[in-house]
Amino acid sequence: MATMISVILVLRWVRRAVMKKRRSRKGANLGPINSILIITSYVIIILTVFAVVQWSGLDLSSLTIIFGALSVGIGFGLQNIVNNFVSGIVILLERPIKLGDRIVVDGVEGNIVDIAIRASTLRTNEGVSVIVPNSYFIGSAVINRSLDYESVRLKIYANAAYGSDPREVERVLLELASRFDGIHKEPAPVVIFEAFGDSSLKFYLWVWTSEFAHTPDSLLSDVNFAISAAFAEAKIRVPYPQLDLHVRSLPPQV
Repeated sequence: MATMISVILVLRWVRRAVMKKRRSRKGANLGPINSILIITSYVIIILTVFAVVQWSGLDLSSLTIIFGALSVGIGFGLQNIVNNFVSGIVILLERPIKLGDRIVVDGVEGNIVDIAIRASTLRTNEGVSVIVPNSYFIGSAVINRSLDYESVRLKIYANAAYGSDPREVERVLLELASRFDGIHKEPAPVVIFEAFGDSSLKFYLWVWTSEFAHTPDSLLSDVNFAISAAFAEAKIRVPYPQLDLHVRSLPPQV
């Protein structure tokens, strides 16, 4: 037992040390090395278990009874644990998510900061750590904003009052987007005239960014501040919700 504990502690220390060193390198891809370290650790643990059993002189054939009992337990009470364990292996091999990915799971958005065999850890912009069972990533729809590339597209809404020139609104928004260093020039920002709303002309600005891929709220806030100032300078009025009330006089009842 002491040997097993020592091996597990050493493997955990080695993994943390290697990952800490890799994180210090700018632009380092942590996904492959993390997968290799975890899989290697579990292979070593399994080999250590068999080695300890052999050194202790136990009859391996007697373990079939134990495995038989475990199979019954798995069938009744350990299904979720085994499911998460197998899902963790699949994640490490196929890598649908990897360390540093920006994902949205069950309405919660954040970065993957740890992938273990049973569960993975998602950290939100508020610094909250969310533990997600690995089976969720395999059996449910998960949005991975950085699976194929580090750039993300953001939709930024901007409404203007009726009477505003739509082309002037478009010009102001595009000029504003061109001044932000964190917004890509290619693909270029696009202004969409979405609809004639109840109280306003509804627009939104499509922009691409990699600098703010993991902190989109920061870019959204900065652009909204800039839109407010730019609309005020261009005399484009931001509307309030309004309701027109028509009063009709009825003829007197005789």
